[in-house]
Amino acid sequence: MSILTDEIARLIAAEGSPVALAPSEPFGYGVDYSCITDLTPRLSQVSGLTCLAHQLIRRLTTERGSNPADPDFGVDLLAFCNRPTRPSQLRELEAIAEAELEKDDAVSSVDVTVSYSFATRTLTVDVRVTPADPDLVVFSFVGALTPDGPILQELLAA
Repeated sequence: MSILTDEIARLIAAEGSPVALAPSEPFGYGVDYSCITDLTPRLSQVSGLTCLAHQLIRRLTTERGSNPADPDFGVDLLAFCNRPTRPSQLRELEAIAEAELEKDDAVSSVDVTVSYSFATRTLTVDVRVTPADPDLVVFSFVGALTPDGPILQELLAA
C-alpha cells in the first residue's frame, strides 16, 4: 500500500492536488478514477456508463474476501482463465456473475453471457445492465478477462 501512497504523493507534488468537480443532478452513474485494475498514471476520470462498467468489472475480478470494508464483495472470474472449463461450468459462471452484479445498488437486473477461448485463455463476459434508476438508459458491455488482466472491450447504450 505504501507504493500507491508514495505514487499519489509524487503525482500531487508534481501536478498539484487533483480536483474532481462535484457532479450536478441527475447524478447518473457517478464519477470515479479510471481504475479497472490500477490507477492510471494521470489519474484520469471516467463518468457515466464507463464509470458503472468499470465498477461492475471490478466486482467480477475482485477475489471475495479481499475487500476488508465489504468481505462479501466480488467474485474472481480471472481465476477461471487458466483452467479447463466445460460449457456447464460457463453457465454456472453466468449465474454467479449475475448474482454478484445485482448486489450493486446502481443495478436493477443484469443478463450475463460467458464464453471461453482455449487458444487465448480468455474469458469473455457480455453483460446487459438495466439500471436501478428508471430514468437511466439500459446498456451493455463486453469485458475480456485474460491472464494479463481485464479489458473493457465494448460499451453500448441500448
